Amino acid sequence: MYSWLPKVSLLLVTSLVPLAVFSADDIKGNKKNDETDFEKIIVVGSKMNQAVQEAPVSVTVFDRTMIDKAGMMTLRDIDDYAPNVSISQIGQVGGSYISIRGIESNPFIVNRTAVYVDGIPYRDPDMLRLHNVNQIEILRGPQGTLYGSNANAGIIVISTKTPYQELESSFGLSVNSFEHGQSYTVNGSVSGGVTEDLTAIVNVEFEQGDSYVRNISSSINEEGEINNIAVSSRFRYHPSDNSQLDFIVFYNKLDAPGLYEQEFPAVDVDLYNQTYGATFNGGQLIGDFEFANEAQKNTTEEEWGGAVALQHDFDELTFNLTASYRNEDELSYGTDFDLTAMPVSSGGTQRDNRYWNVEARLSKLEQSGVNWLIGTALSKEKKSRQLYSLIGAGGFDDYAKASLQHLEPQSWALFAQSIWPITDNLNLTTGLRYEHSKHKITQEAGVLDMGEIGQFTFPGLSREATSDAWVPKIALDYTFDNDVMLYTSASKGFLPGGYNLVAADKGPEIANRYGNYDDEELWSYELGAKSEIFNGKAFISAALFYIEAASWQEYSVLTDGEGRIISTVLVSSDAAIESTGFEIELNAQVTEKLNIIAGLGYVDASYSQYQFSATEDFSGNDVKMVPEYDISLSASYDLSDHWYARVDMQALGETPLHQDNSVTREEQLILGLSAGYQAEHWSVRLYAKNLTNERYASGLAYKNFLLGDDGNDYAPLANPRVIGVDFDWQF
Repeated sequence: MYSWLPKVSLLLVTSLVPLAVFSADDIKGNKKNDETDFEKIIVVGSKMNQAVQEAPVSVTVFDRTMIDKAGMMTLRDIDDYAPNVSISQIGQVGGSYISIRGIESNPFIVNRTAVYVDGIPYRDPDMLRLHNVNQIEILRGPQGTLYGSNANAGIIVISTKTPYQELESSFGLSVNSFEHGQSYTVNGSVSGGVTEDLTAIVNVEFEQGDSYVRNISSSINEEGEINNIAVSSRFRYHPSDNSQLDFIVFYNKLDAPGLYEQEFPAVDVDLYNQTYGATFNGGQLIGDFEFANEAQKNTTEEEWGGAVALQHDFDELTFNLTASYRNEDELSYGTDFDLTAMPVSSGGTQRDNRYWNVEARLSKLEQSGVNWLIGTALSKEKKSRQLYSLIGAGGFDDYAKASLQHLEPQSWALFAQSIWPITDNLNLTTGLRYEHSKHKITQEAGVLDMGEIGQFTFPGLSREATSDAWVPKIALDYTFDNDVMLYTSASKGFLPGGYNLVAADKGPEIANRYGNYDDEELWSYELGAKSEIFNGKAFISAALFYIEAASWQEYSVLTDGEGRIISTVLVSSDAAIESTGFEIELNAQVTEKLNIIAGLGYVDASYSQYQFSATEDFSGNDVKMVPEYDISLSASYDLSDHWYARVDMQALGETPLHQDNSVTREEQLILGLSAGYQAEHWSVRLYAKNLTNERYASGLAYKNFLLGDDGNDYAPLANPRVIGVDFDWQF
């Protein structure tokens, strides 16, 4: 339907740089608009105190106004407005996996996009809420020089509201309605001065409601419900005029009766009903946003932690120290292996994860001269996992438990970055990081009965691997007299290797064959331009990129000749990928009343090498879960001093849902509408998301785990049409 788009878009982006350089004076004018805010937006993620138009990197920034008007409530909402950023999910209460520029993330390999909230790193950001967030930044391309491993695709930096002395409070209510139910969210916050030198803010949010996709065959009469509470607090103390100390604590709890963390409705509803409706499902037929699983399901997750951040300003230098701890416990029952209403076999997972992170850096960041920073970072994780299984009918207490599996990655690093002003207009950015990583696994020997799938053997394992990586970065930027900035960069990304925790039919044999995997390394090359235009009323940026990963970590699940699974997930490092593309972004105040934000991204990402098995070669296939293109357009119009209307559109290109490219999500056009009233101390917004009720997959697709290739595929679904209203009151 949009086959013309890549050619037209490529022509557009390749013409942007000469247009910006040679014609900017004509479209910009000689007078700067003093009211523009673009020059005031600081990119926190660069750690170099650079404004968005000065940073030599492709970056998308959302401020508080954009977050509120677009109704961004969770991390999954932001990819609607950021080109070449795709966030997939494995269920409404499961994890979120962030892919940028074809560098794909999935549930089985750590996110290749790092997420930081007020300096706290989240490797698996499945419970993040965006209440009281001031700014969101998405930096594309490897950021490993400053952030280490797990930043191969880029980083997302979230900054929450800072407390001040003035007493402020807010209350919010959101009510949603969709095909199979309703949900509501209540939030509130209080901030202000505690003493002359101490300020604080406390945030509370509670969500309760039905799940988007319903289970019509629940053996416990729970079709799917979500209860979520999030509490956070931030204290800022000024021991002196030159120092500030932040204390952050948070607590999140999720309870989802009737849901497993991963849910896989059938991609083809009619075929599923023809295959199983009259037999396995006893005459029950599923609808577009329904599935039929007999397995008893329940997911609980509890997360808490905190951080301390110190900043001290010397005469010309600044010292920063951040230390954080995060504790995450999860128990999820009810993955239905046969994906039908028959009580055949099901599984579950228990996880206990602990994260420690410390970073210290010293920097000189001034308007003139050489700017630089040096730092050190330490990271440690302790993860444990236990798999469950239930054969036939039974309750939660009847699940059998497998052997415990333990994973302990840790690392320490030294890093430095500098910006050298070669001339008044030309800057050179250089950076280098050394990181030493250690990856330790232990697994107790045991057996888990998987019913008709067979016996999964857990061989006793105790292994340890170390790796060392040098991660350089170099960038050159030139600002023309008309303030058009042109830049080019080369940067490296990496993921340390390690060992697989193996559970499989013929477990010891599989452990010997798939026991370890090597480091992942990639190089990214970028050419970009950015500028304010139309007398400072608009900001435009564009970038071309080429990424090559000669050693790419990829996962596989072994299956038998009939397509039934015979192993847990195994990671290998013998694949390679290439990704080429571009993105363009525009933020324009077209008139006093009309604001337009638009984005266009195109990616050609493929496996240059991928021998999946002895008989399956996926070399040349498109990288899974990467849309060929994405287009976003948001237009907000002020109808009066208080009333406004807004339209949002997102178009997604064809997207492969599996490495073998056998199943593809078709092109999608997603529409949203909203209208609101903003008074001095309160606001109300009426909105509709996915207005045409499109049904499309939001994550990886699989064959039937137990019954094999039944001609269908199974994948998690994005939200249906949601109609809602928000009310916010500030006092």
